[in-house]
Amino acid sequence: VGHVLAVADDSLLDQLIIDKGADAHIYQGQAVLDARGVMGQVVRVGQLTSRVMVLADTQSAIPVQSVRSSVRGIVIGTGAQRPLAMIDV
Repeated sequence: VGHVLAVADDSLLDQLIIDKGADAHIYQGQAVLDARGVMGQVVRVGQLTSRVMVLADTQSAIPVQSVRSSVRGIVIGTGAQRPLAMIDV
């Protein structure tokens, strides 16, 4: 369990810094979860902190699969406070 230390103050980025790093066995590319599911991915790791790109970030993309139909696609971020978009369905 990690805590948010800082949030990017930029309308083009949706990233945050957490208080866990390499000392806590965090690695680049690792999925980050919250109470509602996948919220982002670790993009940079330091000894004591890590930078997380939130799924809403415009540079974010994640492969997904529908449980009901097994259809696969890619969900991309469209910016803070906007819904995600699904492409390549």
